[in-house]
Amino acid sequence: DLAKGLSANFQVVHSFSLGSMMVPPSYSFGGIFVSGKHFLHGMIDTNGMFQGKYHFSATKALTAKFQAQLSKQVGQSMVQNEIEWMGKD
Repeated sequence: DLAKGLSANFQVVHSFSLGSMMVPPSYSFGGIFVSGKHFLHGMIDTNGMFQGKYHFSATKALTAKFQAQLSKQVGQSMVQNEIEWMGKD
């Protein structure tokens, strides 16, 4: 894995796998962005699989979370949404 911070809020990641006799070599590229109320992370690999998540903190008590995995393979894609509320207790 190789990671490089391009600014205080943004980082890119390169991941390499040399593979084996059973698993072919692969490469994936990802990025992370963090700024105040926003957190965004995404990664795509050589097979076309995309994985990403986004968190938005609307207030100290309310956070929206979105997560997705998109694939060319049947049955491997998904999207998940959550709303998190933190009460006073």
